[in-house]
Amino acid sequence: WKNRSLFFYWTRNYPELYNNIALQKGSYKLVGHTNYNEGIDGFELFDTAKDPYEQSNIIKGHTDIAENLKIDLDQIFNDLVNSPNLVNQPRIIIGNEHENPVFLNRNDVYGRERGIWNLEEFYGKWRVSISEGLYNIKIRF
Repeated sequence: WKNRSLFFYWTRNYPELYNNIALQKGSYKLVGHTNYNEGIDGFELFDTAKDPYEQSNIIKGHTDIAENLKIDLDQIFNDLVNSPNLVNQPRIIIGNEHENPVFLNRNDVYGRERGIWNLEEFYGKWRVSISEGLYNIKIRF
């Protein structure tokens, strides 16, 4: 585990490079809240052994560590965006015993545009497979 990278990405949208993303290896954690063409100075670097609450960004004195973590981060991100379930997203199964109830929200809409949260009107669809059965459906706007 000491030499293994731990990758974090938080959003339900299509992944955007260096936005809401982090990679930890050993006690060092590289965090990106920036855009795809930002230089290393746009990231944050923490030593979680000395700073477990990630209060002190130490990137200015440790750009060599940050650059090495960024290489790992880029590789894992590229693997993620090329994964089969992201490239050809599977249908959402309604009536699956492993996910009951099913909540469909705008994050799961197929064909959505980026920036959906800023749109007043948006048209899309959910790609679903429905198992035979009786359903209780609630719609909330």
